[in-house]
Amino acid sequence: MFEPQRAFDVTWLFSTKKESAYGTKLSDTDLTRRVVTPTVEAAKVSKEFRSDLERFGKGHEFATELEELSRDLRRTTSFDASSLTLAWVAAFTLGKVATTQPNPSGNPTAYQHVFTFADPATSKHAPTTTVYEELTADLKRRLVSLACNDFTLTGRSRDVVQLSANWLGSGETVAGALTPLPALTPQSFLLGADADIQLGPQGAPVSIKERVLEWSLAISQNLHADLGYHPGSGKFRGRIWYAARRVSASLLLFAKETDDILSLFLDDTVRELKIDLPGDLIGPGPEKHRAIIRLPAVRITALDDAIEGHHIIYRVEIGEQGVLKQSGLEPLEITVTNTEASFLS
Repeated sequence: MFEPQRAFDVTWLFSTKKESAYGTKLSDTDLTRRVVTPTVEAAKVSKEFRSDLERFGKGHEFATELEELSRDLRRTTSFDASSLTLAWVAAFTLGKVATTQPNPSGNPTAYQHVFTFADPATSKHAPTTTVYEELTADLKRRLVSLACNDFTLTGRSRDVVQLSANWLGSGETVAGALTPLPALTPQSFLLGADADIQLGPQGAPVSIKERVLEWSLAISQNLHADLGYHPGSGKFRGRIWYAARRVSASLLLFAKETDDILSLFLDDTVRELKIDLPGDLIGPGPEKHRAIIRLPAVRITALDDAIEGHHIIYRVEIGEQGVLKQSGLEPLEITVTNTEASFLS
């Protein structure tokens, strides 16, 4: 009699470190972070083949040959967002980080990480990492050279902020158990009820949190998946380049009696959008687990009205073309404070 595999037994490990080179997996000692997820997630492997099914001269219409040409691997990760998981995803999607200790003598376990887009003049190679997963008793493997293609962050007042990311691997997996498994990594979750949404003049946005029903942010590297294969790379990818990085955001908020949202849309006014997500106190404080998402120059690209609970609401869209890069400013800056000493090291 067979033993069924329980979904509760699925687990996975990740690292804050990046691989030294594409196709070079991290060591098992680097895979130390372990967190829960709201769904069972595992890598999806697909293959492309050469077949003689549609070739002639065999004397019949059936295939006699099948040869693998290339292999692809994709993985989705979904989280109740925390200061750890958001920082991890932001690091591998934006590609550049500056880390400091805001209070090294009074609170030495608090670290602040500022994530921005990597400079394409320096390199167009996306940073990659290794993930270990256990799906069943005999399916235990390392996923080599995962790069984060895109992620979405969504917040509502009565929910934990949700984080979903899509990863692209080289296609290579390395089988074998990793033991012993570390304990679950402590996390400070980011709650929608604690969020402060700010929209206003650049450098001085004002809080509109009482009006907001829902908000979202989407970021993509638009990775060149097909260009990762080249002569000599074999059936696995030999590289991964990012293409046109893109950012967009949306807000669902109540209209008010005297309102400037419509004027901002009609007049193409440049504004700053800031999302502040505080978490638990770190050590003695005053530092907290926190994520601050800042888009210093945005324009509203679409505006629609609807009804919610007999009240008028606005659906505000800041499309990709509405996220501007002005001189001296990054188009997007994500600052995360947590207890991790480094990312992308």
